[in-house]
Amino acid sequence: MGNKNTSDPVATIQHLKEQLNNFLDHSLLVLRHMPVDEITIQQGNNWNPPTDIVENDQGIKIYMDLPGVTRDNISVSLEGNNIHISGHRTPLPSGDKIEVVASERSFETFDRSIAITEGIDESGITTQLRCGVLRITLPKRKPKTIAIM
Repeated sequence: MGNKNTSDPVATIQHLKEQLNNFLDHSLLVLRHMPVDEITIQQGNNWNPPTDIVENDQGIKIYMDLPGVTRDNISVSLEGNNIHISGHRTPLPSGDKIEVVASERSFETFDRSIAITEGIDESGITTQLRCGVLRITLPKRKPKTIAIM
């Protein structure tokens, strides 16, 4: 951050402007890589795990960071053209001999719905939880070939 004089209002405004510009530059960079016309995300509840969505000719992959969440605490379902992902992280144990000195992690539930308008092959959907990252693979439907008679 540098040594900014916080008592100087002009310097404070300039610093806030730089932070806002950096934020907007990053946000626009992320949005440029999203097929917005094909994928929309709705978020609910209090904890929104970081999520990446990538697409190629074969399909769409969703990566969601879920450190400390077990597969028993995650639910993934397909509802129409929506992939619904929800779950929770189990709170730290509590008791007479345990004192939480500091806690920065969230132990709330999460609930995400990702609308996919591109046709996907429902029978080929796979999920995998490895090293705290949930990966959902949504293969695209193969176009039907119609024989000419």
